[in-house]
Amino acid sequence: VETELGDSASLLSLYRRRGKLWNKSSALRYGQVEIINTGHDSVLGYIRRTTDETLMVLINFSKKKVTCELKVKPGKLLISSNPKTKSHSILGEQIQLSSNEAAVFAERMG
Repeated sequence: VETELGDSASLLSLYRRRGKLWNKSSALRYGQVEIINTGHDSVLGYIRRTTDETLMVLINFSKKKVTCELKVKPGKLLISSNPKTKSHSILGEQIQLSSNEAAVFAERMG
């Protein structure tokens, strides 16, 4: 645990960041769920929406890196299970996900 406390890429750090996001996000806790087409059978995509917040969640269950073609432009990357994922993985309506990666994005409005 001592080692993971100081490592921003550790599983412990990921769970702490996820917990903070969960606690402050009404959309993740209470939002309506809308399944979205990701263009891949191995990628689950959905939007959680409340009147004041909209988030997009993508989960790649594949052992391969994939590029999802979405009809919704994602906004800011809020959290990812892959510490190497950065906003440059988003190209318009395309998002690259590493193998077994899960990511949460703020939905870009407009």
